[in-house]
Amino acid sequence: MKRIVVSLMLPLASLLACSLPANAQDVPSAYRGIWKQERISCTGETPLEPVRELEFLNDGEFLVTYQPFENYHDFWGDVSFDATTSAFALTIRGGNRIPTLVDLTGTAHFENAMKLVLDGFFLSAPRENGGECRYEFGR
Repeated sequence: MKRIVVSLMLPLASLLACSLPANAQDVPSAYRGIWKQERISCTGETPLEPVRELEFLNDGEFLVTYQPFENYHDFWGDVSFDATTSAFALTIRGGNRIPTLVDLTGTAHFENAMKLVLDGFFLSAPRENGGECRYEFGR
């Protein structure tokens, strides 16, 4: 009887996995870990604060911290990534200081093994209206 149950469950699990949208677990392991903002270029205005730590966790979550101190983080949430288009999105689930007028969608790629580039994002509170930025992060 156990073989029948397992044999029915495996096709069902693979069917569900194929029909689900890209989610946090789809983020490649190369993105995981702590990244520090090295450069930024923006259309419109520049964010008020640099991202001193952008961390991608093993469970597909992210943490953004402007002023690192012990276990403090400004906001956090889930990551989704589409490997075909390089579309990258952050969804805020909570935080100690969640900025308004952020843009958490764009694209992500590596320029070399140690530089993560996020294009089209605005990860901090704007002075007035915001804009879009190209962030370059290093380890």
